[in-house]
Amino acid sequence: MGNSSSSSSSTGVRRERTEPVKPQQRRSKPSVGSKTMKLNNNKNKNRIFPNVSFTNDDRSCAVYGSLFELKQIKLLTKEARSRQAFDIRRLSLLSCTLGLDCEPHVLTNKLLKFFYKHAPNMEWLLITGPLLLENNDQACQIVNYLTTEKSRATQLQRLGLGLAPPANVQLATALTKLLQYPGSALNDLNLHGMSWKNKRALRSLGQGIAGSEALKSLDMSNCRITDEGLHGFVEALAASKTGIVALQSLTLRGNNLTSASLPDLAKLILACQGCLRSLDLSGMPELFQEATTERMDVFLRALEAATTTRAAMTGLQELFLSNTGMDSQVAKQILEQFSVSSSETETTTNTSSWSSLQRIDISQNSMPSRLLQELLADYLLRLPSSLKELSIVPSKALDDQPQQDGDDDDVSSERHSMAQLVETRNAVRQALHSNNHLTQLQIFDPKLLAQARGQHRHRQRTNQQRQEQESIPLMSPCFEGDDHVLNDSEWYDTQILPILERNALAERLAKSSPNEPPLAVWPQYLARTLSNTTSEGSSRNRHSSKSVAHSPTMVFQVLDRHLVSICTS
Repeated sequence: MGNSSSSSSSTGVRRERTEPVKPQQRRSKPSVGSKTMKLNNNKNKNRIFPNVSFTNDDRSCAVYGSLFELKQIKLLTKEARSRQAFDIRRLSLLSCTLGLDCEPHVLTNKLLKFFYKHAPNMEWLLITGPLLLENNDQACQIVNYLTTEKSRATQLQRLGLGLAPPANVQLATALTKLLQYPGSALNDLNLHGMSWKNKRALRSLGQGIAGSEALKSLDMSNCRITDEGLHGFVEALAASKTGIVALQSLTLRGNNLTSASLPDLAKLILACQGCLRSLDLSGMPELFQEATTERMDVFLRALEAATTTRAAMTGLQELFLSNTGMDSQVAKQILEQFSVSSSETETTTNTSSWSSLQRIDISQNSMPSRLLQELLADYLLRLPSSLKELSIVPSKALDDQPQQDGDDDDVSSERHSMAQLVETRNAVRQALHSNNHLTQLQIFDPKLLAQARGQHRHRQRTNQQRQEQESIPLMSPCFEGDDHVLNDSEWYDTQILPILERNALAERLAKSSPNEPPLAVWPQYLARTLSNTTSEGSSRNRHSSKSVAHSPTMVFQVLDRHLVSICTS
């Protein structure tokens, strides 16, 4: 009896101790806020899925850098259930890895169950990285799941897949079915990093893209596409009766294409029927190497047809050709293709066509910096008025600085090269001063410019210390006689950047209506541009800037006088 009473009393005490603990445990579960979830994640690491983030409305979920095992999938489901996230619209699995204790088909089944319960109306689905989906069957299962119901196929807007093995025909067929689904809203397809070596698979994918009426963006960068594979892809697009009617952005960066693919690329551009806005062919060093005149003519004619339009805001607007193996001759042909003759004027009302091109990138090619600056001096005045951004950074952005030690012949050749550099820079500056529409001009790599600024400062400090120690003047490679030659960073910051900012201000002024208040950036810009004046001049400029803020004409008169003084100095 005593034992029973003692046991009952002990159990009663134990119950009294455990009962108030339960509601505290319930309160410690993660709430909707992200900060609370992070705090609970530190306290209860075994209860919350690691490396996951939800938005406040639980409509977006991102899992990044996680090892997917059966335990982690259960924790992810538990986390979504605790947050009552049953209508996730955007789901991203970024750089995740398949665990060793989880079979590929088991992972796919678990993911599909999670999609069905917590993301029935997905708008975005991104699976990046080649370590989560290990075979084509997994990818086919996911794509086929999206087409089993009409609501899934018609609501999905963005799809990104990452796969380790090369894509096969079955996966291309599944993607074709999704793209051609009646009422499909898929407008963004990201296949970055997938291997499309299979020619039949690539041809099948081309048939699906040709029949899509909603696809606007296609990313097939680093997909190991060869010349033969691109030929079959383009043939499938050209064989379609409707052609490509909606594609606006095409990225083929980093594939294995050579100059033999230039005619196929021309067919691809023409197949878009004027709807293409952005074309990225960067990262293919053999694209323009040993290109024949016939192939170049076909490619350039296609570019001309894509950029010449009779309506505003249509046609090709962005062209990326960085690191494509072009030499100075190819660069000259491309700039010549988009240039207008001195007798033509695009501002007249009698023109029947306009150039739609707004941005060109021909950087990171094997051309010396000074040669590119000579090309700029020749073509800056003849570029179309629609062009706003031009990147012409060479692969070796900064020319080697000449050494201090050497013979008299080396010193004379150094001074001659410096004289040529000064002459070329003056030509570029004067040509850019007459160009009133270019707002961004990249001539040097920003990282190398910053490095050059540090080296230049270190060189100045070293020369100053040696001068103080030896008490004799030293000849620096940045000097030619008594005239100081600016380095690349100083020349760009003091003589090129102000002209670009003037054009940017003019563009903003043209877009503003007369009823809007004056732009607040004008006084600050004038103070920064005219900061080298005296105190009296600065006070006068501050006084004029206030009046200039109400008179846009005076703004550009002051800027023009300042730029003229730069060009004549």
